[in-house]
Formats: sequence, structure tokens, C-alpha cells
Amino acid sequence: MFNKIFSQIRGAFFVVVFIISSLGLFAQNGYLPRESFEGASYTLAVYEVNFEGVQNSSKFRLPYSSVKGSPFFKDEFLWASFYDAKGKLSGRQKAKMNLASQEIHFIGEKDMEYIAPVALAHKVVLSHEDKNDTVALFIRQVPGLQYNLKPLTDYVQQLTFGEAVLYKHTKRYVASADSMFGTLKRYYFASTTNYFLKLDADADYINKLSVNALLSLLPDSAGMADWIKKNKINIRKEEDLIALIEHWNQANATK
Repeated sequence: MFNKIFSQIRGAFFVVVFIISSLGLFAQNGYLPRESFEGASYTLAVYEVNFEGVQNSSKFRLPYSSVKGSPFFKDEFLWASFYDAKGKLSGRQKAKMNLASQEIHFIGEKDMEYIAPVALAHKVVLSHEDKNDTVALFIRQVPGLQYNLKPLTDYVQQLTFGEAVLYKHTKRYVASADSMFGTLKRYYFASTTNYFLKLDADADYINKLSVNALLSLLPDSAGMADWIKKNKINIRKEEDLIALIEHWNQANATK
């Protein structure tokens, strides 16, 4: 009887120790549920990237210094307003968006560079310190956003505001090429870019950037073709694509 009780007490003790140890581990990495950036510790940013080429069976990692180009949306740190999934402001830090790791680097304690936990960075608005502007807005886990029949959980950049919302997904990765007659490898950052259009329902993947394909996604688009022709819109150019969606939003807002 005593042995049985002792065994139960010992088992409970190890469970408690395991829970405490786990909490300590998570706290060191900044992944405990929090409401703000204050008083937390976070994972340090690592300037390395996986190279997933066909010749990389060992999945080795490369330092950013060995890869031409940049994994970041902007290399400089900008002021970032962070919001959680409920839309509550969780912090304001200097930060930059890593399009390769899909992480947000921010300057924290002792001016060191950390990774923002996704729970506090559901939406991030980047702006210049001395200007009242918006450089970019990134958001993750947009409802209904899918790519290749799978939910897209990466950050996407919101390019328009209104009834029709245009999202841009950019994934940066490491590509390689031979140099010196094939005796050396050189590595560089490449990108894949996809656009999505969200109206009332789920977002539609814009499979082909053509006028007909885009207008088929926009209801009540009569007259848009004439406007496109008059303004010499080339929707393969991002600024023209944005202009078209904004014009549709303005036209439909007045109806």
C-alpha cells in the first residue's frame, strides 16, 4: 500500500517538474501567451536560411552573407505597430519583415534583434519614424486564403482597402547557379509572387494576370474595360493592378 502511494506521489512530482521546466523553456523563447511585448524574452534572430535545392540532401543552412540579395521586404528597420488577432495593439517597435523565414525581426532589449511571436504580430503596419505614412501592411492567416488547395498561413501584404481587397504573397528562397565553369556554386535570393482578390466571400487566387481574368472576378465591372484602355493600364505592373482595384472600389462605393 505504501509503495503504491509513494509511486503515485513520485509520478505527480515528475509531472509538476516537467510542467515547470516547459514553462521556463517557453518563457525563454517568448512563446507564452502574452498581451504585449513588455517584460517578455524572445528568440534571437538568426541570419541563416535553409537551402532546399535538389543537391542539398543534408539540408544545410547558409548565412545571409553567402547569399546575394536580401531576404527582407526592406533592409532598414522601420517603425512597426503590432496587432494581435483581435485587433488590439500589442506593441510598437522598430522592425523589418523577413520574406524568407516569414518572421518579423524587431529591435528589443539592449538593442538586440529578436523574432516577434506570431500571437502578438497577427497584423503589422510599417511606417517611417518621421512621417505619418504607411509603408506596408502585413497580415497573416487571412480567412479563406488558400494556395494549392491548402490554407495560406504566411504573411501577405494588403495592397488595397475597400470592398475589393488585393493581397500579395511573396516567398523569398535561395536559388543557386554554377560559376567558374561549374567548379563553384553561387547562391542568390529569388522570389515567388502571387496575388489574391477578396470580396465578400473567400479570397480568389488570381491565376492569370489578364484583364479578362480580373474583370471576371469583379462584379458590376461594366465600363471598366474602357477605363483600362483610356488609362493605358497594364495589370502586369503592380501599380496599375492596384490602380484598377482602387478605381473599382471608388466606383462601387458611390452606388
